[in-house]
Amino acid sequence: MAPKRPVLVTLVLLWLKVVYSLEQKHLNDLREFRIRGVVSRIAVSRRVVEDLLANITRGYDLDLCLFKPGNNENLYDKTLFRELAIGYYVIHDHTLNGLSCKMKERVATSYRLSAVSMPIVRGGQHGFVLLALFTDSDKDVFLPSSTNHNHIMYIDEIEETEDGTITLRHGDDIMVMNVQYNDTCGDNQSQNVGEDFDKLSGKQFTATEYPLPFDWGCDILGDNVDFCDILKQNKKELEEAGSNVCTEMTTSSHSERCPATMGLQEITGFFRTALPFLSAPVESFEGEWIDREHGGGIIFPCFN
Repeated sequence: MAPKRPVLVTLVLLWLKVVYSLEQKHLNDLREFRIRGVVSRIAVSRRVVEDLLANITRGYDLDLCLFKPGNNENLYDKTLFRELAIGYYVIHDHTLNGLSCKMKERVATSYRLSAVSMPIVRGGQHGFVLLALFTDSDKDVFLPSSTNHNHIMYIDEIEETEDGTITLRHGDDIMVMNVQYNDTCGDNQSQNVGEDFDKLSGKQFTATEYPLPFDWGCDILGDNVDFCDILKQNKKELEEAGSNVCTEMTTSSHSERCPATMGLQEITGFFRTALPFLSAPVESFEGEWIDREHGGGIIFPCFN
Protein backbone atom coordinates (compact mmCIF):
# COMPACT_ATOMS: atom_id res chain seq x y z
CA MET A 1 0.00 0.00 0.00
CA ALA A 2 1.46 3.37 -1.02
CA PRO A 3 2.09 5.83 1.83
CA LYS A 4 -0.45 8.63 2.12
CA ARG A 5 0.63 12.12 1.10
CA PRO A 6 0.68 14.52 4.09
CA VAL A 7 -2.36 16.82 4.17
CA LEU A 8 -0.20 19.98 4.20
CA VAL A 9 1.70 18.87 1.08
CA THR A 10 -1.57 18.11 -0.69
CA LEU A 11 -2.96 21.55 0.15
CA VAL A 12 0.21 23.27 -1.07
CA LEU A 13 0.11 21.36 -4.37
CA LEU A 14 -3.56 22.24 -4.83
CA TRP A 15 -2.80 25.91 -4.12
CA LEU A 16 0.01 25.91 -6.66
CA LYS A 17 -2.26 24.26 -9.23
CA VAL A 18 -4.89 26.97 -8.74
CA VAL A 19 -2.42 29.86 -8.85
CA TYR A 20 -0.48 28.69 -11.86
CA SER A 21 -3.54 27.67 -13.86
CA LEU A 22 -5.03 31.17 -13.71
CA GLU A 23 -5.53 32.81 -17.07
CA GLN A 24 -2.85 35.43 -17.59
CA LYS A 25 -4.14 38.98 -17.43
CA HIS A 26 -2.57 42.23 -18.63
CA LEU A 27 -3.47 45.59 -17.10
CA ASN A 28 -1.91 48.10 -19.47
CA ASP A 29 -1.22 51.84 -19.31
CA LEU A 30 -1.38 52.13 -15.53
CA ARG A 31 1.80 54.21 -15.18
CA GLU A 32 3.67 56.86 -17.19
CA PHE A 33 7.25 57.88 -16.40
CA ARG A 34 10.51 59.15 -17.84
CA ILE A 35 13.82 57.44 -17.16
CA ARG A 36 17.21 58.98 -17.89
CA GLY A 37 20.50 57.30 -17.05
CA VAL A 38 22.84 54.39 -17.70
CA VAL A 39 22.34 50.64 -17.57
CA SER A 40 25.34 48.31 -17.86
CA ARG A 41 26.03 44.60 -18.21
CA ILE A 42 28.69 42.91 -16.07
CA ALA A 43 29.96 39.33 -16.12
CA VAL A 44 29.55 37.41 -12.86
CA SER A 45 30.46 33.84 -11.94
CA ARG A 46 27.97 31.45 -13.53
CA ARG A 47 27.58 29.54 -10.28
CA VAL A 48 26.82 32.73 -8.33
CA VAL A 49 24.07 33.80 -10.74
CA GLU A 50 22.59 30.31 -10.99
CA ASP A 51 22.46 30.19 -7.17
CA LEU A 52 20.65 33.54 -7.17
CA LEU A 53 18.05 32.14 -9.55
CA ALA A 54 17.66 28.98 -7.47
CA ASN A 55 17.06 31.06 -4.34
CA ILE A 56 14.38 33.03 -6.18
CA THR A 57 12.50 30.07 -7.68
CA ARG A 58 12.83 28.02 -4.47
CA GLY A 59 12.39 24.74 -6.30
CA TYR A 60 9.18 25.69 -8.11
CA ASP A 61 9.06 24.75 -11.78
CA LEU A 62 8.61 28.28 -13.13
CA ASP A 63 8.83 29.35 -16.75
CA LEU A 64 11.93 31.35 -15.91
CA CYS A 65 15.54 31.05 -17.04
CA LEU A 66 18.70 33.13 -17.19
CA PHE A 67 19.38 35.34 -20.17
CA LYS A 68 22.26 34.20 -22.39
CA PRO A 69 23.84 36.24 -25.21
CA GLY A 70 23.31 35.12 -28.78
CA ASN A 71 25.79 32.72 -30.35
CA ASN A 72 27.31 35.58 -32.33
CA GLU A 73 27.93 37.60 -29.17
CA ASN A 74 31.37 36.66 -27.78
CA LEU A 75 31.15 39.01 -24.82
CA TYR A 76 32.25 36.51 -22.16
CA ASP A 77 32.87 32.80 -21.65
CA LYS A 78 29.35 31.41 -21.19
CA THR A 79 30.71 28.22 -19.61
CA LEU A 80 32.13 30.27 -16.72
CA PHE A 81 29.98 33.39 -16.50
CA ARG A 82 26.46 34.76 -16.62
CA GLU A 83 25.50 38.42 -16.31
CA LEU A 84 23.90 40.96 -14.03
CA ALA A 85 22.86 44.53 -14.79
CA ILE A 86 23.71 47.70 -12.84
CA GLY A 87 21.87 50.93 -13.52
CA TYR A 88 21.80 54.52 -12.32
CA TYR A 89 18.86 56.73 -13.27
CA VAL A 90 16.83 59.84 -12.67
CA ILE A 91 13.13 59.00 -12.79
CA HIS A 92 10.16 61.32 -13.23
CA ASP A 93 6.84 59.64 -12.43
CA HIS A 94 4.11 61.44 -14.40
CA THR A 95 1.41 59.20 -12.92
CA LEU A 96 1.82 60.87 -9.53
CA ASN A 97 1.80 64.48 -10.75
CA GLY A 98 -1.85 64.87 -9.77
CA LEU A 99 -1.32 64.10 -6.10
CA SER A 100 -2.72 66.51 -3.54
CA CYS A 101 -0.32 69.00 -1.97
CA LYS A 102 -0.43 66.99 1.26
CA MET A 103 0.51 63.76 -0.52
CA LYS A 104 3.29 65.46 -2.49
CA GLU A 105 4.93 66.29 0.83
CA ARG A 106 5.27 62.54 1.39
CA VAL A 107 5.54 60.96 -2.07
CA ALA A 108 8.42 61.49 -4.53
CA THR A 109 7.55 62.25 -8.15
CA SER A 110 11.21 62.70 -9.21
CA TYR A 111 14.16 60.87 -7.67
CA ARG A 112 17.54 59.25 -8.27
CA LEU A 113 17.83 55.49 -8.14
CA SER A 114 20.48 52.80 -8.56
CA ALA A 115 19.36 49.27 -9.43
CA VAL A 116 21.06 45.88 -9.56
CA SER A 117 19.11 43.24 -11.45
CA MET A 118 19.33 39.81 -13.04
CA PRO A 119 18.43 39.51 -16.75
CA ILE A 120 15.95 36.70 -17.34
CA VAL A 121 13.73 35.19 -20.00
CA ARG A 122 10.12 34.26 -19.16
CA GLY A 123 7.66 32.95 -21.69
CA GLY A 124 10.00 34.00 -24.48
CA GLN A 125 9.99 37.61 -23.25
CA HIS A 126 13.06 39.31 -21.80
CA GLY A 127 13.07 41.07 -18.47
CA PHE A 128 14.72 41.53 -15.09
CA VAL A 129 14.48 40.28 -11.54
CA LEU A 130 15.20 43.36 -9.43
CA LEU A 131 17.72 42.30 -6.79
CA ALA A 132 18.45 45.61 -5.04
CA LEU A 133 17.25 49.21 -5.37
CA PHE A 134 18.81 52.26 -3.69
CA THR A 135 17.56 55.86 -3.54
CA ASP A 136 18.53 58.96 -1.56
CA SER A 137 15.01 60.39 -1.78
CA ASP A 138 13.69 61.85 1.46
CA LYS A 139 10.17 60.94 0.34
CA ASP A 140 8.43 57.63 -0.34
CA VAL A 141 9.32 56.16 -3.74
CA PHE A 142 6.89 54.09 -5.82
CA LEU A 143 8.99 52.88 -8.74
CA PRO A 144 6.72 51.98 -11.70
CA SER A 145 8.86 49.00 -12.78
CA SER A 146 8.97 47.54 -9.26
CA THR A 147 6.45 45.01 -7.98
CA ASN A 148 7.02 45.81 -4.28
CA HIS A 149 7.72 49.36 -3.12
CA ASN A 150 9.01 48.10 0.25
CA HIS A 151 11.99 46.52 -1.50
CA ILE A 152 13.60 49.93 -2.12
CA MET A 153 16.44 50.81 0.28
CA TYR A 154 16.74 54.43 1.39
CA ILE A 155 20.30 55.67 1.79
CA ASP A 156 21.81 58.90 3.09
CA GLU A 157 23.23 60.43 -0.08
CA ILE A 158 24.08 60.03 -3.75
CA GLU A 159 26.94 62.24 -4.91
CA GLU A 160 27.73 62.93 -8.58
CA THR A 161 30.95 64.54 -9.85
CA GLU A 162 31.87 66.02 -13.23
CA ASP A 163 34.25 63.15 -14.05
CA GLY A 164 31.35 60.67 -13.99
CA THR A 165 31.92 59.28 -10.50
CA ILE A 166 28.74 58.36 -8.64
CA THR A 167 29.03 57.62 -4.92
CA LEU A 168 26.22 56.08 -2.91
CA ARG A 169 26.65 56.68 0.84
CA HIS A 170 24.96 55.22 3.88
CA GLY A 171 26.68 56.15 7.11
CA ASP A 172 30.37 55.41 6.55
CA ASP A 173 29.63 52.83 3.85
CA ILE A 174 29.95 53.51 0.13
CA MET A 175 29.28 52.10 -3.31
CA VAL A 176 31.30 53.88 -6.00
CA MET A 177 30.62 53.71 -9.75
CA ASN A 178 32.02 55.58 -12.73
CA VAL A 179 29.84 56.31 -15.75
CA GLN A 180 30.96 57.58 -19.15
CA TYR A 181 28.83 58.42 -22.19
CA ASN A 182 28.47 61.01 -24.93
CA ASP A 183 25.72 63.32 -23.68
CA THR A 184 24.99 64.58 -27.20
CA CYS A 185 23.82 61.18 -28.43
CA GLY A 186 20.36 60.51 -29.82
CA ASP A 187 18.30 58.07 -31.85
CA ASN A 188 20.72 58.17 -34.78
CA GLN A 189 23.31 56.29 -32.70
CA SER A 190 21.01 53.52 -31.51
CA GLN A 191 22.54 51.10 -34.02
CA ASN A 192 25.79 51.22 -32.04
CA VAL A 193 24.14 49.44 -29.11
CA GLY A 194 24.46 45.65 -29.28
CA GLU A 195 21.60 43.44 -30.42
CA ASP A 196 21.39 41.83 -26.99
CA PHE A 197 20.76 45.21 -25.40
CA ASP A 198 17.67 45.58 -27.57
CA LYS A 199 16.38 42.41 -25.92
CA LEU A 200 17.40 43.37 -22.39
CA SER A 201 16.35 47.01 -22.11
CA GLY A 202 14.71 47.70 -25.42
CA LYS A 203 11.36 49.33 -25.94
CA GLN A 204 9.47 46.58 -24.10
CA PHE A 205 10.55 44.51 -21.11
CA THR A 206 9.23 43.06 -17.87
CA ALA A 207 10.47 43.27 -14.28
CA THR A 208 9.63 41.56 -11.00
CA GLU A 209 10.75 41.19 -7.41
CA TYR A 210 9.36 37.66 -7.14
CA PRO A 211 8.99 36.03 -4.61
CA LEU A 212 8.09 39.26 -2.77
CA PRO A 213 4.32 39.92 -2.78
CA PHE A 214 2.96 42.47 -5.22
CA ASP A 215 2.55 45.87 -3.54
CA TRP A 216 2.35 49.17 -5.42
CA GLY A 217 1.68 51.14 -2.24
CA CYS A 218 -2.04 51.71 -2.68
CA ASP A 219 -2.50 51.50 1.09
CA ILE A 220 -0.58 54.80 1.15
CA LEU A 221 -1.65 56.35 -2.15
CA GLY A 222 -5.30 55.38 -1.80
CA ASP A 223 -7.74 57.22 -4.05
CA ASN A 224 -5.13 59.80 -5.07
CA VAL A 225 -4.14 57.86 -8.21
CA ASP A 226 -6.21 56.10 -10.86
CA PHE A 227 -4.14 52.91 -10.98
CA CYS A 228 -5.05 52.06 -7.38
CA ASP A 229 -8.73 52.09 -8.33
CA ILE A 230 -8.01 49.68 -11.20
CA LEU A 231 -5.99 47.40 -8.92
CA LYS A 232 -8.87 47.43 -6.44
CA GLN A 233 -11.19 46.18 -9.18
CA ASN A 234 -8.80 43.25 -9.73
CA LYS A 235 -8.07 42.63 -6.05
CA LYS A 236 -9.30 39.03 -5.92
CA GLU A 237 -7.28 37.90 -8.94
CA LEU A 238 -4.18 39.72 -7.70
CA GLU A 239 -4.49 38.03 -4.32
CA GLU A 240 -4.74 34.66 -6.08
CA ALA A 241 -1.63 35.46 -8.13
CA GLY A 242 0.25 36.38 -4.94
CA SER A 243 3.92 37.04 -5.75
CA ASN A 244 3.47 35.89 -9.32
CA VAL A 245 3.24 39.39 -10.83
CA CYS A 246 5.48 41.28 -13.28
CA THR A 247 5.48 44.86 -14.42
CA GLU A 248 5.47 45.35 -18.18
CA MET A 249 7.15 48.43 -19.63
CA THR A 250 6.43 49.82 -23.09
CA THR A 251 7.94 52.88 -24.77
CA SER A 252 6.14 55.93 -26.10
CA SER A 253 7.41 58.17 -28.90
CA HIS A 254 10.44 59.60 -27.07
CA SER A 255 13.47 57.28 -26.86
CA GLU A 256 17.13 58.25 -27.07
CA ARG A 257 19.98 55.83 -26.43
CA CYS A 258 23.68 55.44 -27.11
CA PRO A 259 26.68 53.38 -25.93
CA ALA A 260 28.03 53.97 -22.42
CA THR A 261 30.36 52.37 -19.89
CA MET A 262 30.04 51.82 -16.17
CA GLY A 263 32.55 50.49 -13.68
CA LEU A 264 31.88 49.39 -10.11
CA GLN A 265 34.95 50.66 -8.29
CA GLU A 266 34.30 50.04 -4.60
CA ILE A 267 31.63 48.53 -2.37
CA THR A 268 31.69 48.39 1.45
CA GLY A 269 29.61 47.70 4.55
CA PHE A 270 25.87 48.20 4.06
CA PHE A 271 26.14 47.87 0.28
CA ARG A 272 28.36 44.79 0.51
CA THR A 273 25.74 43.15 2.75
CA ALA A 274 22.95 44.03 0.31
CA LEU A 275 24.98 42.81 -2.69
CA PRO A 276 27.16 39.91 -1.47
CA PHE A 277 27.30 38.48 -5.00
CA LEU A 278 29.13 41.51 -6.46
CA SER A 279 32.89 42.04 -6.50
CA ALA A 280 34.75 45.29 -7.07
CA PRO A 281 36.43 46.57 -9.08
CA VAL A 282 34.61 45.33 -12.17
CA GLU A 283 34.00 46.98 -15.54
CA SER A 284 30.93 46.59 -17.72
CA PHE A 285 31.43 44.74 -21.00
CA GLU A 286 28.56 46.73 -22.52
CA GLY A 287 26.39 49.63 -21.46
CA GLU A 288 23.94 52.19 -22.76
CA TRP A 289 22.69 55.63 -21.85
CA ILE A 290 18.94 56.06 -22.22
CA ASP A 291 16.46 58.91 -22.09
CA ARG A 292 13.04 57.41 -22.58
CA GLU A 293 9.35 57.85 -21.87
CA HIS A 294 7.74 54.62 -20.65
CA GLY A 295 4.25 53.39 -20.12
CA GLY A 296 3.78 50.67 -17.56
CA GLY A 297 1.31 48.00 -16.54
CA ILE A 298 1.30 44.60 -14.89
CA ILE A 299 0.95 40.93 -15.90
CA PHE A 300 -0.46 38.27 -13.57
CA PRO A 301 0.21 35.49 -13.14
CA CYS A 302 3.57 36.23 -14.71
CA PHE A 303 5.19 32.79 -14.60
CA ASN A 304 3.45 29.65 -15.82
